[in-house]
Amino acid sequence: MAIVGHLVDSQLPGSIEQFKRFDLAIEPVDIFQSGKFDKYGKQYELSDELLGIVGMRAVKVDPVNSMKFKIADFTRGVSNSRREFTSTLLRGGPVTPEQIVDRYQIANNQLYKVQQELFRDYYAARTLGAKESALDLEFADRVSRVSLAAIKNGRFKPFVPSENIIASFGENAKNIGQRNPYLAAKPVIDRITRQFNNLPLVLENFPILPNPFSITQPTLPTSGINTNLPNLNLGLSMPTGTGTTGNTIQKGQTVFGPLDPVFGS
Repeated sequence: MAIVGHLVDSQLPGSIEQFKRFDLAIEPVDIFQSGKFDKYGKQYELSDELLGIVGMRAVKVDPVNSMKFKIADFTRGVSNSRREFTSTLLRGGPVTPEQIVDRYQIANNQLYKVQQELFRDYYAARTLGAKESALDLEFADRVSRVSLAAIKNGRFKPFVPSENIIASFGENAKNIGQRNPYLAAKPVIDRITRQFNNLPLVLENFPILPNPFSITQPTLPTSGINTNLPNLNLGLSMPTGTGTTGNTIQKGQTVFGPLDPVFGS
């Protein structure tokens, strides 16, 4: 019934909430006020509400008040980005230095997007007329001074694993009889942290650095390479026979052809 009631309200000319605003706008509290206040302390003007019927109601922009919601999104995003690192690596079980470096970059990629979004929101609020002092009051006790200064300067501050996180790697490794993988990954993490620190928050793509622990071997290009090499008349000869030598000759002929000066017959 609640859903049906909501649908009915939404289809009425204007809306129930709009008629409520009419009441607030029409009847003043005293001669010094043009309308009553709602439960959030917001005041409505009759002229604005009449324009709202035809979709032209003026809406006052309050960037300072809106910033508290942006800050809430920011703090939630920071926590989620850290979980990109800890939730996978600290659940227990074997962990490799390669995984640690990979997840560290994934976490910072996510954190970069979060800081970049707040940077854009902050300067959008300034563009809309919000004073720096008023915005600072919204950030107080919600975001550290260091983080706020970095946002104002448009500089990225990377996630750095805390001492508790590092200790958890050691405890998990000890429980399964493994050497602490973070000790091997730490020099790489430190180097990546230095490279990420103070990146400008205007990049379209966050840089992902090579992982030195990756065991993936590069594939050499073969396109455009001329396999019909000339006979250099070096006098090289490959004995024929069976066994390992014979297999080598067969493989060589398969790759270079039967007329190859070394592997050919």
